[in-house]
Amino acid sequence: MNPFGPKPEIVLGRPLAMPGVKPEGLLLAAAAGAAPDSADPVDRATLLAAAAAGDIRAVEVSDYTGPVAKRRYSVSTVRGVSGGETKVARGDFASVGALCGLDAEASKAARSLAQQCKQAGFRPWAIAVSQIPEGKWSLLGVIPVRARSPERAADRGAFIFVKLWSSWLRFLHWSWALLILILIATGLEIETMYLSAGITRAEPGFFFGYVRLVHYICGWLLAIAILARLVDALWTRNRFEDWRSLIPFKSWQDLKNFFLELGNYILLRTDEGKKYLGHDPLQQLSFTAVYLVIIAAIISGFSLYGLYEPRNWFFSWFEWPVRHFGANGVRLFHVIMMWLIILFVPLHVYLVIRADGYAREGSLSSMLSGGRWARRGAHFEDAPDQELLDLR
Repeated sequence: MNPFGPKPEIVLGRPLAMPGVKPEGLLLAAAAGAAPDSADPVDRATLLAAAAAGDIRAVEVSDYTGPVAKRRYSVSTVRGVSGGETKVARGDFASVGALCGLDAEASKAARSLAQQCKQAGFRPWAIAVSQIPEGKWSLLGVIPVRARSPERAADRGAFIFVKLWSSWLRFLHWSWALLILILIATGLEIETMYLSAGITRAEPGFFFGYVRLVHYICGWLLAIAILARLVDALWTRNRFEDWRSLIPFKSWQDLKNFFLELGNYILLRTDEGKKYLGHDPLQQLSFTAVYLVIIAAIISGFSLYGLYEPRNWFFSWFEWPVRHFGANGVRLFHVIMMWLIILFVPLHVYLVIRADGYAREGSLSSMLSGGRWARRGAHFEDAPDQELLDLR
């Protein structure tokens, strides 16, 4: 039998502790500060979570003062948290932070924790402690809190499906993927003749010629697909697909968010960074760069292909690379572009799978479904006017 009554209609996220504080200690302090026999759903949810994490029977509350309008946090005097008597403050993040008088470094760490809560659609519930006799208040961290309506016990209403990508863009995306894989395979064979040499040695034939033919056909198809994307970017009314979406930095804030996200990846930080409905600046910079690499590969490919008939009116447009850098220089450039794409493909697949597993918002399936799941209440840098997403 559950000693705390029926299951509370509150969702608690993973406790986010300040540096040097254990999440279990943060959760225990939050549970210890609850009023005796409290019927508050947040207290009940916290007690259940703390009871599942460890023994809380040794904690005793000797005094409790609830929050008021001018002091948006409760204060409890408890025994058993750290050996003696301890005061526990729980409540509004800004109010508890002001109580602790955080220095610049601690304030930055605390704001980062609160931002993680808000980005995931939670409210940051701050927890602080002070040793008795009166000592300095110390912020332990925040516990993400979100209400859950009874009729949505499975939390089905926590997400909203937002349509982002048109069926045309998704078709182009998978067309590029298929064509690029074929071009990489045939391009490596043209560069190394690994298979052709053995096959021709065993049985003379036209295998290498067919490889080049497939490479040329897929190159033309990729050029048409890229041209179709550029035309679509000029004509579409979808702001997540138009030409402005290809610009990685639209403001100084985007540039700051880019370095923040880049630091998260380089330093393996667990911060989520700023949330974007479409592509964040780091993603968009990589995608726009890949567009440019593919266009450069197409131009250099046409330049090499035009060597067979340089007088043709179409290929005469692409003869300038050979004229300035020579055929071997253009071939080397073309191969370098191929290897940049080869490096991008597995990295792109890994990061998409990682992002989908970490945020669980449908990034991986968005190029199949055309949209993604966004948490209610979450804030998105590129959609501040999305009323359906601001339901806090």
